[in-house]
Amino acid sequence: MDDPTHPGGLVEAAFDALIAGDLSAALRELRLAAKVPDRGEEAQAYIEAVEHIQHLWPDASSPSPLNGEVVGDLIDLARCAADHGRFSVALALLRHVRDEAPTDQRVPPAIREVGTLYYAWLASELGDLELVPHQVGEVPAEHAERWADVVDLVNGTSTCQEIIDTCVLGRLATLRLIVEMKRVGAIRMSRPSPTSHPHCRQRKQTLEFTAEGPVGSSVADTPRDHDGRDFDMLFSKATAAYLRRNYDEAMAYFETCAEIRPGDTRVAYNLKQLQKRSGNK
Repeated sequence: MDDPTHPGGLVEAAFDALIAGDLSAALRELRLAAKVPDRGEEAQAYIEAVEHIQHLWPDASSPSPLNGEVVGDLIDLARCAADHGRFSVALALLRHVRDEAPTDQRVPPAIREVGTLYYAWLASELGDLELVPHQVGEVPAEHAERWADVVDLVNGTSTCQEIIDTCVLGRLATLRLIVEMKRVGAIRMSRPSPTSHPHCRQRKQTLEFTAEGPVGSSVADTPRDHDGRDFDMLFSKATAAYLRRNYDEAMAYFETCAEIRPGDTRVAYNLKQLQKRSGNK
């Protein structure tokens, strides 16, 4: 658990308070975080958003349904958190909003957007989802229960992608645990043995989207489209630029992707989100 006096812990505590409906407590935590060097700008952005929400929603702890303007502000706040790499708190907030405003059609796309960025960020940390994880030593007791479903699938032959596709936890949660295990040295990675899957074709990681975020799927490796341009490489560059918040570069790459595959729904979705961001500048 994060140190609650650490700036990251303060921000997380603020979002926990916000989800609980205690906007005053959320603002207290954020104002403390704003005093920490290098955190002031981020915390101030949250403070301004929460103050506006507090003005619109003075009794946040009441069971009354969220109005449309508050929902919009909460979605924007979650996106702001995701822009600062706080994907977990952003998703927690959006899922809370979904529970409180189940008929608001703006929430599922926002969850997909943040989930997509989170999944891509986690996948980039692993580097290659076709690597095979191997358990290193015994699972620490404090993680045994939480990691159990993933550890059961770490057999020395299954790739990360296969584990992600198979695990009952869901793809995003599974990938998050694999990354966590790698960070603490509980697993090491190796290339798959050529004889491990003799009937499998070479696979390439792509992203699909659900209301819970992106999921991994494997497709036959088609390195270039009919016009000779590498769609998957361009899509990866577009995603990487998006994660760096270089939206102009991301837009350019996604537009090229759209030229190659005009009907690709992933490209259309990301272009739409980038156009919204551009319009809000």
